[in-house]
Amino acid sequence: MANITSASSDLEAVGGGLPRATAAFTAMTWYNSIELLFLVFFTFKRYSGLYFWSLIVDVLSTVTYATGAYMKQNNVAHDTHVDNILMTVGLVLMVPGQSLVLYSRLHLISSNRKLVRSILWMIIVLAVVLCVPTSMLNLREYTDQPGTYTRTYAAMAKTQMTLSSFEEVFISCVYIWETRNAMRVNFNAQDRKWMWQLIAMNIFLLVMDTALLVMEFLELYMILNTFKSLVHSFKLKIEFAVLTQMVRVSQTRRQSGSSATKASENLESTSKWSNFMLEQVEDGEEEQEQGEEEEKEKDEGGDNKKKGKKENKKQEEDDEGE
Repeated sequence: MANITSASSDLEAVGGGLPRATAAFTAMTWYNSIELLFLVFFTFKRYSGLYFWSLIVDVLSTVTYATGAYMKQNNVAHDTHVDNILMTVGLVLMVPGQSLVLYSRLHLISSNRKLVRSILWMIIVLAVVLCVPTSMLNLREYTDQPGTYTRTYAAMAKTQMTLSSFEEVFISCVYIWETRNAMRVNFNAQDRKWMWQLIAMNIFLLVMDTALLVMEFLELYMILNTFKSLVHSFKLKIEFAVLTQMVRVSQTRRQSGSSATKASENLESTSKWSNFMLEQVEDGEEEQEQGEEEEKEKDEGGDNKKKGKKENKKQEEDDEGE
């Protein structure tokens, strides 16, 4: 998590370029967030599910954090408690929210349910262990001696940024690994294009997390606060585009599988009907053959009777002649 505090002396030292940069970063963050909100509400058919709500909460927390950071760095609010609360609430929701967005679609690419469940527990544990202490330390603004907590808070902020980045890097690596395994299957060209996009997205996330981590350890807090929100908004837009495409591909493959299953069932039922009709025909032929044999036997019996009568008649005639 980025250091939430900032000193006005740092702002004066860099001149007027930094306020313009922070204003530009904040404006771009607002634009990306509002655009993404419209895309989310127009894309989703049902406003429910972990993916939908994690996106909404993450977008709103990004706007909250960016606004608080801009107010803090440019002394907009007369009460420092306002921007401090905005930044604290924004970061507490934004950092775990980013990981939840990635987690919510992970089951579509990974069949390892145990791994997916373990990632969820990792997100929950790190959110509690890192966000709660950092937020409590940030309340030094409300004490009479805020400097007492400065060193502890700075160390905790670096720790949180490092572990949060590791968490996102780990999830991105899982995406890349599972996508690589999925590409071994015989996918069509469109599916492979989407998979390369998924890999490119996670590589971009790795680069951005590394850049933010470097800025954190270089203690470039004045630009890091607003730049972090801008990077976060870009990451959300890219994730939304690629992960939504992943949902469509998954639905298409599921429908294809369902169609293939139905076709197989229809073929099986047709085969059963054909076998039934064939059996009926064979039974009919057997009955016809039996009927013909019986008629033949009857005909032979009739001929024998006629022949016997003729012989008897001839015998009687011979007897009369004698």
